[in-house]
Amino acid sequence: YVDTNGIMQRVGGWGNFGQMHSDVFAAIFKHADPDRPITVVELGIASGRGLATLAFLARGKNIKVYGVDHFQGTKGESREYYFNDWDGISAANVRLNLRNVEIEDHEYEIIELDTIEAAKQFKEVDYVFLDADHSYEGCVNDIQAWWPLVVPGGFIGGHDLPMPTVGKAVKEFFPKYNKVGDDCWNYQKPL
Repeated sequence: YVDTNGIMQRVGGWGNFGQMHSDVFAAIFKHADPDRPITVVELGIASGRGLATLAFLARGKNIKVYGVDHFQGTKGESREYYFNDWDGISAANVRLNLRNVEIEDHEYEIIELDTIEAAKQFKEVDYVFLDADHSYEGCVNDIQAWWPLVVPGGFIGGHDLPMPTVGKAVKEFFPKYNKVGDDCWNYQKPL
């Protein structure tokens, strides 16, 4: 485990994903082809806290890190949900936030698309972390678009499990999901 709390405290946002992401990386590496890059995607990057954690943990490893966000917020969620600073939620500000914690632009890639459209750019992923549209329909759509892309032995996971809309979607698709901490979950695709 690599302590990522220092990074996460300096990047705005929610969640403490360091331990979970570190554990998932370790599990993936047990089965991964060492000659094939690991592909990790975070859906919904807001200010970049989760993306910073993933990029930091990926340093020195054969891992490609992507963040997907259209930076328009989620339909039905108030702008106040986004730190009362709507203008601060942008790809440019995410890059600035990551540079402020010494994560360089070449260590990750931001894809400014809707999560469903972005899924079409990938053939396979090793880990996808859902934290985008928190509506029930949005969660279902993300699961349906991304779960088929997860390689055997790979993971799908996410944030905000206690939200009724998120919890309902996760429980329907992954009844044997792993609860991680207070508000995260993951599920490993069988080998």
